[in-house]
Amino acid sequence: MDECCAHYRRLVEDGCDESVAADRTFDAWACAFTHDSHCFDKRDRLFESKVRTIFQEERNAQG
Repeated sequence: MDECCAHYRRLVEDGCDESVAADRTFDAWACAFTHDSHCFDKRDRLFESKVRTIFQEERNAQG
């Protein structure tokens, strides 16, 4: 969740409208849990990848 908040804040600080930043953050977060799609905005794919890695590490730690 910290990664989501940080991504959202960075987008807003860079001048992105708050509602657009929220949509972009949610889109990338949601896509991180599927392997058949990527987030719409290519600029958010690094964040998507980071969230996907965190999710996979947590899942592997649980067994």
